Parts: sequence; structure tokens; C-alpha cells
Amino acid sequence: MKEKRKLPKKIIALIVCGVIIATLLLTCLGAEIAFLVADNTDVWHPDYSMESIDEQLDKWNGENSLSQCDYDFIYSQTGLTKTGADRALARGESGKRLIRDIQKDYFAPRSIEHNKIAPFTCMDFADTIITPVYLKDGDIVVSPCTNLAGWRMGHSGLVCDGAANRVLHALTYGTTSQTDSINYFTGCNAFMILEVDTDRQKEVVTYAKENLLGIPYEGLTGIITNKNKIQKTQCAHLVWYAYKQIGIDLDSNGGLIVTPQNLANSPHVKVVQIYGYDPVKLWK
Repeated sequence: MKEKRKLPKKIIALIVCGVIIATLLLTCLGAEIAFLVADNTDVWHPDYSMESIDEQLDKWNGENSLSQCDYDFIYSQTGLTKTGADRALARGESGKRLIRDIQKDYFAPRSIEHNKIAPFTCMDFADTIITPVYLKDGDIVVSPCTNLAGWRMGHSGLVCDGAANRVLHALTYGTTSQTDSINYFTGCNAFMILEVDTDRQKEVVTYAKENLLGIPYEGLTGIITNKNKIQKTQCAHLVWYAYKQIGIDLDSNGGLIVTPQNLANSPHVKVVQIYGYDPVKLWK
């Protein structure tokens, strides 16, 4: 009986290396295909006509003066929920003008630019900036603007100065958490403004300003670093960590990594304004 010849170790090593390289190439090809498909995905835009909202706006004379039907109509025409509409209407005529500006933006056409920032990764920005409603300290802003290999991982930030429209966020590798204008988000392909159900927003913002500026970015915070510590952070983790200091857990699925979509689906938040999201599905 002939003895089976064993392959030389060098040949085995070459075969293993070849398999590993082929697997990596196929993985990269799949990721690039997924990236290209998602890269061409359009955001939601109304498929119905813009109509006058003057009747609804003129009826407002304080809380509970509009019916649910009135608020539903305003929402369909502007992306402002009752919370968002009331914020503006409480400002009188200037608030009504703001709502009309938001309505115009809601229906106006926009062109989206897909800016590749890394392999298989892009951020989607538009050629115009959408008008936001009045912001409050402690609001959260989320956007699906970041696409990683077909996964809309998105971006998020914490409103740290509502009067000045300033948002605290952690952006990308090689940077630290910083504040930027709300225009960074309202210039994205889509965005959502959320209000957390608490009366302790100022406490959260004070903590964030004193402790969460200048934190190094790490996209895998929660996996390679401790989720409950803040040596490094990423956009959604930064927001989550700020609210965790007052006992509010905004991570809707409780996983190791907090994502902007987790924040948007937290039972502790309510929608203030949307743009580019399906008004029924939101970010489910």
C-alpha cells in the first residue's frame, strides 16, 4: 500500500494565504457593492402637493387650541409634530413665519452629494440647508447621512446651546468631540430633532459642556472600550453617555454599541421635527 504524500509546509502555507486573500477580496467586493447600492438610495420626499396651512396657524391662541387633525395636517406639510409646532407657535408671528419657511423647505427639491470619506464609507450632504425649528438645550439630532458598506449607521449630536443653534458631536477618527452649527445636520440628506422626556436637560447640557468636549473618537466604543466609560467615544455614545449621568438610558436595544437609530427609537424621546424620513415609518 502506497503511503500518501504530504504537501510541503510551504505549499500549505501558500494555499492558506491564498484562501485568506480570496476571502478578503470577496468581502471587500461585497462591501463595495453594498456601499454603491446604498449610496444611490434617495431620501423620502412628499409625493403630494404643498397646501396652505394659514387656517391652522391662525387658529392657534395657546396650548390645546388646535385639534389633532390640525396638528396632523401641519405635520404632513412641514415635518413638525405637535411638540415642534407648539415651540414655534408660542413665539407668535415670528414662529408662524418660521413654520412657513420650514414648509417651503419640506417640499423644495434638493440634490444629494455622496462624499466618500474612507473605504466603503460616505457622508451624504445636500446642496441646500433646511430650516430647523427652535432648538432647546438637551435636544438630540440624528441623521442617516453616514453609509458604511451599505449600513446607514448615521450620525447624531446633542444640542448644547439651543439659542445659538450649537450641537456637540463626535465626528470621525483623528478628531475629538466638538461643537458645530446645527447646519451640519440640517445640511445632511435627512435629519430628525428629538426631545428627551425629562425636565433635567440643563443638567445634562452642563455636564456635557464640562466633561464631554475634546474626547477622542473611537467608532467601536462599547466593544474595544468600556461603554460605561468616556476615555473615547463616538457620536451616539456621546449623547447616550450624557443622559446616562441622570439615569436615562437612551439605547433602545441595550447592545454594546449605541447607534443614532437606537437613539431615535428610544421610548424616552419624542419627535420634534423630521426631514427626509418617511413620516409614518420614521427610522424603524
